Amino acid sequence: MRNFIILGHRAITAPGLSLNDLPGSGGRMDLLIRCITSAFCLSHDIRRDVEVAIVMLGPGDPPKTIRFLGNELKYLNPDERSTGALIRNALVKYSAMKTKDLFFIDKDRNDGQKDSKCKSNTLTGEITSSPGIFISDNCFNEVLEHYSGRSTMICLHEAWADIHRGHEILTGDDEVTFILSDDKNFSSEEEHTIDKHSPLKLSLGPKVLHTDHCVILIHNYLDRKRN
Repeated sequence: MRNFIILGHRAITAPGLSLNDLPGSGGRMDLLIRCITSAFCLSHDIRRDVEVAIVMLGPGDPPKTIRFLGNELKYLNPDERSTGALIRNALVKYSAMKTKDLFFIDKDRNDGQKDSKCKSNTLTGEITSSPGIFISDNCFNEVLEHYSGRSTMICLHEAWADIHRGHEILTGDDEVTFILSDDKNFSSEEEHTIDKHSPLKLSLGPKVLHTDHCVILIHNYLDRKRN
């Protein structure tokens, strides 16, 4: 299983996300969307063994975390606008339920009597937006806690040790979670939060790369390790 936690420092958390201005008023939502596409989309297929959690801290009602689960995901297309619509729909649904005080737990996913595995894989207060897409108000640390309890944590930065050199812990088959940021670096406070979860600190090479390109390189590296 491959998980990606991506921090969106300016990503809008209000339901008024404009699909016509994802980079500007959306708070670089275009970048987060490209990360989602890179994480899931293959040629004529999507990866089922992947989860993506985008933690959004921008204006509106932060924080908001939207999780995409590949083994349940439907309606994901490779264009930015349709994925932006999925995110906007999640924000609209969450806002409406918060206004009406109609928060609920999705019994099909959270009832321990039915599927204890699903229960352990659910964030507190998470609601279903559409198949495979779930939204909550969990903060960055809560999302890190969720994944650190079940996987190897890896934070990426170009200044750290190269992922290709001597890290046999990454077999391509074990569950691993990669922590990335948008076009802004992690703040010192965010780095402190990450450090509490004792991640491996690795790089994908000496150059500063776009976050969505990092996701593709990670998949390529682990695909090769697996095969």
